[in-house]
Amino acid sequence: MREATRRMVSHALPVSKLTETIAEILQAHRTGAATPTDTVARSYARIRAHGDPALFISLRDEAAAIAEAKTLTAANADASPLATPCA
Repeated sequence: MREATRRMVSHALPVSKLTETIAEILQAHRTGAATPTDTVARSYARIRAHGDPALFISLRDEAAAIAEAKTLTAANADASPLATPCA
């Protein structure tokens, strides 16, 4: 990562809040340590904790995203772990 980009990212969101990588999330899903539903719920919790309503132009309803994650998890137990609704 270029130094200028690294500085912008570090000012935008403290590194301490960036606690998971995509690889770690996928591994947690594959091993059963976490479900896509857990990941969606954590994403919304982080968005709320950030406290900036202008963070997104539009954000799906949290309950709807969690319900879809549950449905997709049940229907696609053997499918790609990336087939999950994003916050």
